[in-house]
Amino acid sequence: WMEGRGRAFDKHLDQENKYARQYLQQWKKLLACLRKELETKEQSQLATFPERWGKFSYCTEQSKARPLPTYIRTDLEGQEQVILDVNQIQANSAFVSIGQVKLSADQQTIAYTVDKDGSEAFEARLQSTEGPVNELDTLADVSSIEWAGSSALVYTQPDAQGRPFRVMKHRLGEPQEKDVCVLQEDNEDCFLALAMTDSAYVTINSNSKTASELLFHVFLQVHLLSCADPNQPLKLVQPRTAGLEYFVSHSQGQLYILTNANGAANYQLMTAPLHTPCSIHWRSLVPERPSTAVEDLEVYASRAVLYERHQGRPAVSVLNLLGQASKVAESEQQAADVPLTVLHKKGLPLNGSHPALLTVYGAYGISLETGFEPERLVLLDRGWVIALAHVRGGGELGRRWHAAGRSLLKLNSLLDLEACLDYLLQQGYSRKGLVGVQAASAGGLLVGALLNRHAAAATCLCGTNDMHATLSVKSLRPHDLLAAILRVPFVDFLTSMTQPELPLTVHEYGEWGDPGDPAVLQQMRELCPYQNIQTAEYPPVLATCSVTDPRVPVWGPAKWVAKIRQHQIGPSKILLLSSSDTGHHAHEADLLENTALEYAFLIDAFQTKHHTNAT
Repeated sequence: WMEGRGRAFDKHLDQENKYARQYLQQWKKLLACLRKELETKEQSQLATFPERWGKFSYCTEQSKARPLPTYIRTDLEGQEQVILDVNQIQANSAFVSIGQVKLSADQQTIAYTVDKDGSEAFEARLQSTEGPVNELDTLADVSSIEWAGSSALVYTQPDAQGRPFRVMKHRLGEPQEKDVCVLQEDNEDCFLALAMTDSAYVTINSNSKTASELLFHVFLQVHLLSCADPNQPLKLVQPRTAGLEYFVSHSQGQLYILTNANGAANYQLMTAPLHTPCSIHWRSLVPERPSTAVEDLEVYASRAVLYERHQGRPAVSVLNLLGQASKVAESEQQAADVPLTVLHKKGLPLNGSHPALLTVYGAYGISLETGFEPERLVLLDRGWVIALAHVRGGGELGRRWHAAGRSLLKLNSLLDLEACLDYLLQQGYSRKGLVGVQAASAGGLLVGALLNRHAAAATCLCGTNDMHATLSVKSLRPHDLLAAILRVPFVDFLTSMTQPELPLTVHEYGEWGDPGDPAVLQQMRELCPYQNIQTAEYPPVLATCSVTDPRVPVWGPAKWVAKIRQHQIGPSKILLLSSSDTGHHAHEADLLENTALEYAFLIDAFQTKHHTNAT
């Protein structure tokens, strides 16, 4: 009945919020203390490093008084000008999220996309950077944008399922009704994405992926749109070829191509002349290096910069395009265990007495970043250990690492998470009952599945070339965990993936598998957190959801929380907080309050556990 989203469900969410807020009242003093600490840990002002473009330098600034980004440019005389202030935009709305911000080639017009209710239904706004704020055009129903010169903006539009399927061209100053369709992708398995190469071309990428045992079957092709003359016909680089992925940059009449051609799963860099772009003319500049995954590429007049992960760690390589004086070194393949990042206060004794917070994601080839986050100091100063589990399904060790944790191999992600938990306990970072787990979105599937696991051996065969060819892990019981925090978790993914009418479901088959395949359907049933809730003692759980979330249906976390509460035989609280307008991503202005709430939840769980053990 929750999936129907009627008045009864709205009332249910209101009751859940009331129940959670009443329980949170006991943390008033702790929350106030945490808010104050978090404010002191925040930098008083954040600014990006200035980027020079012609006669201007550009940066963004944020401060406590103005917490959302302000876009500023400075001329050669040092005169500053605010060209976009997100704080001012948000002041007139209950919710505002900025998607993209793009500057025209002549730097006289700025275009940005705005989501006004968290549903990721964007509109594009164009305004002059010359003089006072002057909004020029507004475009409805936009997914992404790129400038094609100074007077033409190209943008993608979504279909009814949220799939970007059409590229439109807008002339500055004209009504949207006169916009021209540049390309339409009618294959429902494919979506369109825009990217700027240099100032000469915009790339239009059309790709689709479906699951295979280890690697992707990809159908991808790239068109080039001339910025000098956007009315010219599109130039196709390479027609779709099953299994071939490629992404294109351009500089001075030469194409630079990141591709998996010839089996380079972690990508190699190739090049071809602009006038003969198809794959028979591609030649290798940097071959695949097995222990290095290439994530992105930037090309300049004489240099190419490769953004990489070397054995899971971020790295940068610079290639000299003039005479090849620079060489990118190759590395031998080395076996690696599951990468685990651990952070704690210097000198902390590893005697198993400390609480820990373990975070996981492990999907879509996205790496769980390890950048400095000052709010973590609040827990670290209290003697907590913070750990990040870089499990299969993520992108830390490249495309093969992603492929080894998706579709029929998704169980590997869960086994890796359990291995990371075991390691924290075995090495004395923490002990059973003191490890909290945290995840968002797709990571919530792993945490939800972990909570359902019982003490039983699990074995996974991953192929003869995989470092985890045979992996057996002893599972923890749910009550052996301290607490669980799940932000907009994908916990009823069986129901979502068996409803192709839901937004993006069909395209998600590439990550989770097609339930029309009996083997995939069986695995979904076995892993789905909602379907496998046990009558057991669950730890304290704090989950969130949003009515406007287009990625994780609001009823998924709501059903999961209600069912866990029905099967809970222990005293721990299972809480759900819902929002009516934040969508899938929390609003930047709410981050401090959300962090304080989550930390209070964890600290309370630890204090309760410590008191119970002492008693």
